[in-house]
Amino acid sequence: MSQKILTDRAIPDDFFIMYSSPESFFLETERFFLRPWKPSDYPNFSRLAKNPQIMRFVNQGKPWSDKRIRSFIHKQEKLFWKEGYCRWVVEEK
Repeated sequence: MSQKILTDRAIPDDFFIMYSSPESFFLETERFFLRPWKPSDYPNFSRLAKNPQIMRFVNQGKPWSDKRIRSFIHKQEKLFWKEGYCRWVVEEK
């Protein structure tokens, strides 16, 4: 059985699996894991947010400072625990 989600394209029922418990909240697709942020994401995100070649597409091309990176991660963690949502981390399997 297929579902339609805001498009004309059919989405298979097993397209994603969602896990939601207080300790473990993530969405899994065939290729990716999507999950809330955690402090240990800092090193990987820092490499992206400080790379001028990547940041040329966001933030008027300006790399982020350590302070802004840590603040962003903290804000996403806080938002998730307070409101139940945040911008998710996307990881390849």
